[in-house]
Amino acid sequence: MGYDWRSTRKVQRVTLWASAFLIVVLAVLAGVADRSFAARSGRSMIGLTKLRGAAMTRTALALLAGLLITSIAAAAAPSEPMTPIRQFIDGFNNGDTKTAFAAYATGDITIIDEFAPHRWLGPNAAHKWAAAYDKHAAVTGVAEGHVAYEEPTRVEIDGHYAYVIIPTRYTYKERGKAMVEEGQMTCALRSGASGWKITGWTWTGVKPHAAT
Repeated sequence: MGYDWRSTRKVQRVTLWASAFLIVVLAVLAGVADRSFAARSGRSMIGLTKLRGAAMTRTALALLAGLLITSIAAAAAPSEPMTPIRQFIDGFNNGDTKTAFAAYATGDITIIDEFAPHRWLGPNAAHKWAAAYDKHAAVTGVAEGHVAYEEPTRVEIDGHYAYVIIPTRYTYKERGKAMVEEGQMTCALRSGASGWKITGWTWTGVKPHAAT
């Protein structure tokens, strides 16, 4: 059975909100208890007002603490496997090679794509692939390349390793003619101290055709 990352994220959100709500409820109950105690002990209105002020202060502090806990928990949550995939594709689309290359893990990388030499291996595979893409684009007259992608159709996670498949749609112009290629990317990832990183990917697409 595959790892359902959507359900995990939903459970995390529900847990965080439930924790914050519980803190608020406890703070309100504490304030009610203070007022009840003051009433039973015959405190003056001035004393009761002071107690209410203290209770409100504690409630406000509890609210702030709840928000802080929620923020810290959200920040501490590990990135999902799609994070570096989005980073790489968005970097490619925006021409931001620094951001795109930062999505890769250190060590050997494997890339398989549709243009020659089709396979790139090693720690500099991403850079070599980018150089080959630019060379291919120059020879074939390709410009304005853009990859649209959707949410993954499959996510498998086993410890520090992940396998992700996403639907893609590559659009570009070939010597001024609008072209499109529907396909998918299959990505392998590894998690570490800096979160999930790409260790390899394969592009699989239909034969490019004129955009309609």
